[in-house]
Amino acid sequence: MGMNILKMKKYSVLIVLMLLVFRIETVKAELLSPSAEFSLITISPGNELYSCFGHSAILLQDSTNKLFKIYNYGTFDFGDPDFYVNFVRGKLKYKLEVENPGDLIFMAREENRAAFQQIFNLTQGQKQRLYDFLERNYLPENRFYKYDFFYDNCSSRIRDALVYACGDSLNFNLKPATEEKSFRSLIDPYLENKRYQDLGMDLGLGVRADKIATPYQYMFLPDYLMNGFAGATIKMNGKNEKLVIFQQKVLPNEPDTSITPFYFKPWFALWAFFLLVLGITYYQFKHQRNGRWLDTVLFTFTGLFGLLILFLWFFTDHGVTVKNYNLIWAMPLHLIFIPMLVLKKNLKLVSSYFLANFFVIFFLLIFWRFIPQELNAYTIPFLMTLGLRSMYIYYRIDKDFVRWQQA
Repeated sequence: MGMNILKMKKYSVLIVLMLLVFRIETVKAELLSPSAEFSLITISPGNELYSCFGHSAILLQDSTNKLFKIYNYGTFDFGDPDFYVNFVRGKLKYKLEVENPGDLIFMAREENRAAFQQIFNLTQGQKQRLYDFLERNYLPENRFYKYDFFYDNCSSRIRDALVYACGDSLNFNLKPATEEKSFRSLIDPYLENKRYQDLGMDLGLGVRADKIATPYQYMFLPDYLMNGFAGATIKMNGKNEKLVIFQQKVLPNEPDTSITPFYFKPWFALWAFFLLVLGITYYQFKHQRNGRWLDTVLFTFTGLFGLLILFLWFFTDHGVTVKNYNLIWAMPLHLIFIPMLVLKKNLKLVSSYFLANFFVIFFLLIFWRFIPQELNAYTIPFLMTLGLRSMYIYYRIDKDFVRWQQA
């Protein structure tokens, strides 16, 4: 009986070891042939906001094993029943997808986006290590990841994959930047012709976007990743050789020569809005009108935007939206004092609040350059509008209290 138990234990250990070996073999990808090649595919920026920073993917070509596929870290599941909720709350998980290269090129062609290919100079061991890494990442339990626009996206993941596969033999030869650039300043050129989107992103991004990026961190953007690989070297047999042995433009595009008329740009719209409110305020001052309707719309909108900033700051996982100094002028407290103004309750307190709001905006404009966060200059005329109406509310209540109450 004792011998049987001992044999059963031995068999159990053997079975466990066999299962472990089987598990390891299932995770490890098949062996690549010597003809296998890995390339970086870079797609130029598109017209839509989600595509305006470009895109990166890894191409594998192995004619012997008939492998021809794209590893794309920039996808997400539209079929998720909580897709929109997770997107708003910053909990949407991106995933690695393996695709047909023709689909990516077709998409780029349809969107008039150029495509570039850079073939890597890797040893057979490095190719296999990279392939095993990508295939392991593609396992159902590994393919999803928490996206971070600046630190963990479709480009930075490719950079990190090459670093993993090549180790210390890979050198990006990055030189210190001649001019320090923040993450915000790095993305600004991509929004040159999308000023409303640029304004929206600047209003939503917090102080984290103003952190100075290192040249290594620049590679969160596909263009910088492509340039970083172009200048990189890899040590082989004691010699430094170029990481990219061949580079080509595989898909041309037609340059966008359209020019946005000045009257469609946010600076024109916001300055026009300020001048309009200035004219209305002058009319109301001249005819002794209080203008509660204008202040109700203006400060309710601003207060609601302040609530959105608070939501993005404290109730989401976006990371880049925390510590947003736009909250200085987009005060949610407006939503408390505007109803008091409309209902003519505690008007002296309301008067003091809007006088304080005027000085907050005044000093914000004076010390604009000293704020830790880079605020978008297009908001200046809107802030002037808020300051103007804050002072007018104070004037109408404090200087003509009785008339205001009877209005």
